[in-house]
Amino acid sequence: MSLITAVVDVDVDVDVDVDMSADEAREFESLGRLAGGVIVGAFDGTELPDETAKRLRAGHLAGVTLFKRNVRDASQVTHLCASMVDACPPGEPPVIAIDQEGGRVARLRTSVPQLPAMRVLGTLDDVGVTKGALR
Repeated sequence: MSLITAVVDVDVDVDVDVDMSADEAREFESLGRLAGGVIVGAFDGTELPDETAKRLRAGHLAGVTLFKRNVRDASQVTHLCASMVDACPPGEPPVIAIDQEGGRVARLRTSVPQLPAMRVLGTLDDVGVTKGALR
């Protein structure tokens, strides 16, 4: 079984060339927030891009997955995560994920528990060992 991750870059800034009432405009914005509430994106670099912050603030992006290209060290990732939280509306924290599978795929190598490769745990097929590795 393989895991496929799709990163979607969605431009949610839509120009509408029709006249909308204030109620229709609010409904349109609420649909954008509803759709954005399930999208977790990604970006290049080690700092939060203005466009990604704008989408988080508007509710058009639920969060971000961090990959190798986003990680220098634990301190930088802490700052990056704080900037994502700060970009979101109060009381609406983002979903923040990291490509940290264990084994060879470990973006954070210091200051966090090191996990074995998930393939190894799957091969063992022992719930007790898996739970123990994740504590």
